[in-house]
Amino acid sequence: MKRISIGLVICGAVGLVVGVLLTRERTLSHNEPKTPEQLLSAVEKSRVLNGVGRGSVASQSPALANANLPIGAPVDFAKAQLLESILKSKNDNDPRLDRDLKVLSEGAKAIIRDRYAKYPTERRNERGTIVFLLGRNLTSEADFQFLSSVIGEAPCLSLADCKTELPGSTSTENLHHDVGTGVTLAYPQLVALKAIETYLSSANQSEPMTAAAIRDLEAARRSQVSRVAVMAEDILSKYQRTHRR
Repeated sequence: MKRISIGLVICGAVGLVVGVLLTRERTLSHNEPKTPEQLLSAVEKSRVLNGVGRGSVASQSPALANANLPIGAPVDFAKAQLLESILKSKNDNDPRLDRDLKVLSEGAKAIIRDRYAKYPTERRNERGTIVFLLGRNLTSEADFQFLSSVIGEAPCLSLADCKTELPGSTSTENLHHDVGTGVTLAYPQLVALKAIETYLSSANQSEPMTAAAIRDLEAARRSQVSRVAVMAEDILSKYQRTHRR
């Protein structure tokens, strides 16, 4: 009888533990973030508890925010996931672009640069939006290297296939037939140039990055895309006039 009683007690204890674990698993599963916004919110709450939330000094300073987050931190992946969600919605005016993606850490930028390379070249709007976001966060030479690679991309000949100029389509050599399509074809490059222009007109410049920006403009002046070459020449001329001694 004692053996039977002990066995029943052990079985009962095991059953109780299993029940508690199952209940906890259901609770965690129920509370687990299921959307990019929920994931980002969860990460932000965690950062607040650790003193680096939106109201902290780190959140108000891009430099401090970058210093507090290691490359590949959960918030970096959450922001990259949120960006993909926005790009899929095709809403260029999504308020989350300014609310949640205005300041990017070095880790987030590295992830987003990698995502950029995976988008087909024909996805001009998506690629241009990524360049826009990264262009608002020019804090390292790697950022200008990325802009240089965008500017140096082969011309996109048509929205259906960048490598082929389709009959009746607008090519980079004949942009005056359709201004709208011409801008779209060169959109990532034009956004990159605008980011450089904004940086060169800002007060927060460093000599190495300013030199990198000038090199990017010099390269853009030789672009096969006339619209890009003209814009680069204009930006460079204005900068040289402003800084002429």
